[in-house]
Amino acid sequence: NVFTTRQRPTGHSPQALGTGPLLGTTLIPSRLALLLAVPLAVGIALFITQMATKKLAGPVAFLVDLLAAVPSIVYGLWGGIVLGSSAIENWLMKINQAILGWIPIWKPVAGWENPSGTVFLASQVLAIMILPIITAVSRDVMSQTPRDQVDAALALGDPRG
Repeated sequence: NVFTTRQRPTGHSPQALGTGPLLGTTLIPSRLALLLAVPLAVGIALFITQMATKKLAGPVAFLVDLLAAVPSIVYGLWGGIVLGSSAIENWLMKINQAILGWIPIWKPVAGWENPSGTVFLASQVLAIMILPIITAVSRDVMSQTPRDQVDAALALGDPRG
């Protein structure tokens, strides 16, 4: 199978080729980023649409829409610079080696001879990238709930917060 076969090239490169490690280091951070970002984004959207006062909900909703309008690559570059900076990266690598090295998401990315990050660091940057758009979409969906259904849920004993 072309996705799992590890081939050794002829020549002086000792590194194995194949798409398995690349596929794994793409899917794992993506799933972890979704696990980090979706609950936070839905919670923010729920707060804006259901719990915040109108005076607070307007500016916060405007800020969320403003952040969602910025291309996510800008957040990715910022996250890579800030979280991948030498001080934070060295601190994360010391934690990795001393305490959390046995957890797979804290291991250096497979296939890199000089790793500059971990899978967890990549998932944090991806979570930062997708958080504004998920929040904006969730807020738009939640704001479409008819007022009659919200009042009916409250009448049946749904806690307001």
